[in-house]
Order: sequence, then C-alpha cells, then structure tokens
Amino acid sequence: MIHWGDAAAYARFLREIEELTMPVHLMVGNHDDTTAFWRGFPRNTPQRKRFCPKRF
Repeated sequence: MIHWGDAAAYARFLREIEELTMPVHLMVGNHDDTTAFWRGFPRNTPQRKRFCPKRF
C-alpha cells in the first residue's frame, strides 16, 4: 500500500488505516524498508520481524 518506502509514507498510511473499524494486520513485503516500516508504526513491535500483531 506504500509506493515510496519512507517512514513518512508509512505514517500517512497509519493515519488512514486508524479510521478503519475492522482489524488490520500489517505484513512487511520483500520491497519494504523494514527500518522505515517500524519507524512509521512506532506503537507496534515486530514479532519475529514478520508482521505487526496489534490492532490500531
């Protein structure tokens, strides 16, 4: 869902998905910058660095 994998893009995406009323499970893809990903979602911690297990 992010074209440019910088922390600011992930933060913008977070603001959008926070409005959803359904659970959202984030997964890091092979083209994602994992460092930027975790900076963009600071309230969550990696679980085996594969997905973001918490709800927003």
